[in-house]
Amino acid sequence: MELESELRVRYLELMQRCLTRSIDDKLYSTHEMFFKGWLGNILNPLIVRYLRKRNLEVVSSSTWYDRRDGTDWPVNAETMVGLKRLRNVKESLETCIFENIPGDFVECGVWRGGASIMASATLIAYGEDDKRDIWACDSFEGLPKPVCSLDKGDFHWSVETLKVSQIDVMKNFEKYMVNNANVNFIKGWFGQTLPLLPVEKIAVLRLDGDMYQSTWEILTSLYEKVVPRGFVIIDDYYSCEQCRIAFDDFSNNNSVIIEDGVVVDNACFCFRKGIG
Repeated sequence: MELESELRVRYLELMQRCLTRSIDDKLYSTHEMFFKGWLGNILNPLIVRYLRKRNLEVVSSSTWYDRRDGTDWPVNAETMVGLKRLRNVKESLETCIFENIPGDFVECGVWRGGASIMASATLIAYGEDDKRDIWACDSFEGLPKPVCSLDKGDFHWSVETLKVSQIDVMKNFEKYMVNNANVNFIKGWFGQTLPLLPVEKIAVLRLDGDMYQSTWEILTSLYEKVVPRGFVIIDDYYSCEQCRIAFDDFSNNNSVIIEDGVVVDNACFCFRKGIG
């Protein structure tokens, strides 16, 4: 059993390093954002479109620390959330397994699939993949154009890097040999798909909606399905004002009880659903 445990630890650690491409301490290629702030919101999408029409792409270098903290947009990695947030996914699921907390893993906003791949690998490592489902929910077309006043000026919808097809995400699952029968891909805008998601119990809910409306739609559709002491992971709570406001509004309107809240990194907040 000690060897089995050691192999499990090594497998999951290697999976995290591969998914983030932090397998060594060299500099990593990252998508260049050119400008920050309001000027970047206007100019970055225009620059990216201009370059892509000419089959060009500008990248810069980032460090191992950027990749650890998820502060860059990697060119080749399956996730941009970084090592800390991947470990948070693993540890949240491990806690649910150890404490016999029932329910599935649901991620809303999967990009290239890295966090959900990590979740699937964790379930496989513990022999839980025949007991819990993985639900990877995304438009697989990028983010929607803003319609909510609080999302006004948001540029994510025009960023080509964020548009990853379902086929490409499925290929990433297959590449890591974690595309088992318990993995489900749900394509469509959150407001249309999540209210109909055929899930009864959620052990870990991971939100990566980036915008007010997307975050609000995830919470109003799925929060009540999170089981007591289950985990809610808000990827952009500290890095995206609209996301933070959406959660705070939902929390105040629905008397959300937060237990064991953890600041995962400079962007992500994780807590356990309290029992009311």
